[in-house]
Amino acid sequence: MTCRLAVPALGALAIDPLLSVVDTAFVGHLGKAELGGLGVATAVFNFTFRIFNFLSAVTAPLIAQVPAACMQVDISLPVMI
Repeated sequence: MTCRLAVPALGALAIDPLLSVVDTAFVGHLGKAELGGLGVATAVFNFTFRIFNFLSAVTAPLIAQVPAACMQVDISLPVMI
């Protein structure tokens, strides 16, 4: 269960630096002005990515509480040791 949640989250965090490296490698062949434009675009993308990543990190626990609150666990059963 943990891996099913952790792998997509890890992928979401790893895609941002990977995207920046690939963009820089391709645009670096075009020239200095293009690379400068990519720097600005990457800064805007990173800012937007961080904001939405923050929102997902904040809302995930709130959403996870809803099914947990609906579960009724009977804790009055005796435990056999």
